[in-house]
Amino acid sequence: MPERLSTVFPVKRRENAHGWVGEWNFPPELFEHIDQQEALAVVARLLKPSKIKQSDYVFKTGDPSKNMYFLNKGSLAVLVDGRKVDVLQVGDFVGEIGMALDEKRRADVQANADSEILELAWKDLCTIGFECPVFVCNVCKSISRSNGPNSARARNATRRMLLICSGDAHP
Repeated sequence: MPERLSTVFPVKRRENAHGWVGEWNFPPELFEHIDQQEALAVVARLLKPSKIKQSDYVFKTGDPSKNMYFLNKGSLAVLVDGRKVDVLQVGDFVGEIGMALDEKRRADVQANADSEILELAWKDLCTIGFECPVFVCNVCKSISRSNGPNSARARNATRRMLLICSGDAHP
C-alpha cells in the first residue's frame, strides 16, 4: 500500500485547548484552497491527543459516534465482523461519517502498533465550521473521494457537515 502524504505542523501548549504539545501529521488535502497556517492553527487548537497501545481499540462497533480521529503516529486497522478491511496510516482520519450522522459505529478500529490519535469532537467541528468553513468543505470532498459518488451514507454525512458552514448545524 503506498504511503499517505502528510505534512507536519508544530503545536505549542498555548495553542491547544487540551495542553497538547507536539507535531500534527495532518492530511494536506484538508487544507487546500485556504490560508494553511491560519486554518491549521484553528483546527489544531481543538484537537485532543490520546495514546493507544497496540491491540487496544479506538472504538468498537455499536459505540456512539461523537468524534472523528486523525492518526498522528502508528497504524490502525479497520475491522468489520472481525475481518480487516482497511489499514490507516499516519495522516489518515476515521469516524467522520458516523460522527456527522450521529449514528452508532459500524466497525472496530484497533491499533496495529502503539499509536497516537488526535480526536476532534462534533461540537469542535461546528466551531471550526464558523471560523474556517473551507476546512469543513475539504473534509466533505475527502469523504466523497474515498466513498464514491454512489454512497448515500457519505452524501448524507456531507450534507450535514455542509450545514455547519451555513450555520444551520449545531452541536
